[in-house]
Amino acid sequence: ELVAKAWRDAFGEALVEPRPVSLGAWASRAATLTNGELVDGTPMVSPADLVRSGRLVKLVDELE
Repeated sequence: ELVAKAWRDAFGEALVEPRPVSLGAWASRAATLTNGELVDGTPMVSPADLVRSGRLVKLVDELE
């Protein structure tokens, strides 16, 4: 999430779009721990989304 937000702030466009996540058996526990902020279907950017975007390589290359 932080990488995606930093990218959006720096470049004015989304690195990847958040997508709904399935929490499975952990849905109830996650909702309890986050006071209902994180529930099944909450849009999020996962590390896998960043890797699949193909743009993360460019971001890393620019930092070297």
